[in-house]
Amino acid sequence: MLGLKRNKGIGLGLEINNRKAKIVKVSRQNGFKILGFASATLADGVFEAGIISDPEGLGRALIPIVDKIQIQNHRVTAAINNQHVFFHTLVLPKLAKRELRNAAIYQVSPILPIPLEEAVISVCPFRFFKDEDGSKIEIFLVAARRQHIESMRIACQVAGINLAAVEIEALAIQRLLALDINTKVQAYLYLNNGISSFCLFADDTLRIQRSFATRFLKDNEILSDVYKSDSIYKHGFSSIEPNYESDLTANIIKEVTRGLEQFIAMTKDELPEKIIVCGNYNDTFDIEFELNAATGIQVSKPNYYSYINWPIGIENNQLNDLKRDYLIALGSSIREVF
Repeated sequence: MLGLKRNKGIGLGLEINNRKAKIVKVSRQNGFKILGFASATLADGVFEAGIISDPEGLGRALIPIVDKIQIQNHRVTAAINNQHVFFHTLVLPKLAKRELRNAAIYQVSPILPIPLEEAVISVCPFRFFKDEDGSKIEIFLVAARRQHIESMRIACQVAGINLAAVEIEALAIQRLLALDINTKVQAYLYLNNGISSFCLFADDTLRIQRSFATRFLKDNEILSDVYKSDSIYKHGFSSIEPNYESDLTANIIKEVTRGLEQFIAMTKDELPEKIIVCGNYNDTFDIEFELNAATGIQVSKPNYYSYINWPIGIENNQLNDLKRDYLIALGSSIREVF
């Protein structure tokens, strides 16, 4: 593509979530150094329920932050919402690359929630082994709607950047936080004002992913104005609604325990030693104790701060925002794109 920059040593991560677009620019030489970051609030109708409804409008919203951190014509990795991605692992006989892809798609087509003609499908072999039947390959297959990827490409084109790769949020989270974890099984609870997720990895491969709705109130919000739906769980403080916080905690614990049960049934692996809780949520919401009591698993916040060179001279509130609200964009920015 004319004007395409190869980003030598530079990584760019784009996340669109909660009516907000975020970009992080990172140097990947001698560790990870944050060179710039910026966000833009999206107008109503641009991004709804995890779907880009107005790609041109999204692109126009990105232009000021693209200019701010000077990334015109650069290649970017974009993370898309976990809830709009299908993934599956399967075992196949050892085959040639094209045959392997065709066989994997054929096997998952009966359970694929997206029509094949509307899907973008990626097939990645990640484990080779032998059993009594011969050589085998374990495959990780990911599918997303073609229209969603195309909308992201159009938005990037309008903004003056080039979409080099698309990945799911769970992979961006694991890429960043696993740098500090040396265990076979890894568990991440990502809490966000909107859609949260619980993901389990074994041998660096995503095995379980559960997405669920959450709603975290700001300190000045009135609970009675927003506490309206059993399907949206919220967090806040009110003497009028004494079950408010416990409802949110109970729902999170339910999703985590179901994920753990699915993981054991699917993989026969041991449970993770630790659950890492991350994301952008109310500081007053403390889930660690309750989740530990319910699961018997150690629960802690991430400890990735030591291997990231953070910007110097920014205010503490900006730094805290960067560490929490930009976590997915940061994880995508450190991905190698060829």
